[in-house]
Amino acid sequence: MTQSSYILIYILVTIGIINPHLVASGNPIVDNVCSRTTFFYYCTHRFMSRPSSFHADLHKLGDIAIDLAISDAWRAREKAQEIMNRTRDVVLVGNLKKCRSAYRSAFVQLRDARRLWAVNNFGAVRQIVYGMFDGVFACRDALGSHERLLARNNMAVEYMAHIILVISNY
Repeated sequence: MTQSSYILIYILVTIGIINPHLVASGNPIVDNVCSRTTFFYYCTHRFMSRPSSFHADLHKLGDIAIDLAISDAWRAREKAQEIMNRTRDVVLVGNLKKCRSAYRSAFVQLRDARRLWAVNNFGAVRQIVYGMFDGVFACRDALGSHERLLARNNMAVEYMAHIILVISNY
């Protein structure tokens, strides 16, 4: 290969990395839903981590998104507990308890959301999702300068909440 061929390949690979919209999921509904977010790559990656997304219709994607959000809320709760078990900072433990409580509540409410989604009660699902946002923001506020401890977990729950809203408003 000539040097110009290597440069062309490098440019194409870089464009694919920089602009994830060029990387399709294989399911046009997933691509359409994810294109309505500001985190297309994250969205498609999360759906494509579930083989049932490959040929899912919109309603099934809602089921999958709720299941992913349930997992994320549970992991966030577990992470908060893990940090609480390791720290001796009483103030931080108190703040982590607020996060753990918020994510426990989100977990329970999302299980209700799954049932509501099954009967097409999208308005009630949206109300639950708005509560998830409140929980994420309350956790961030409680942690303050320690927010980085749960930053990934907060982001995962927030992003999945946003995805559920996109699907329910589709």
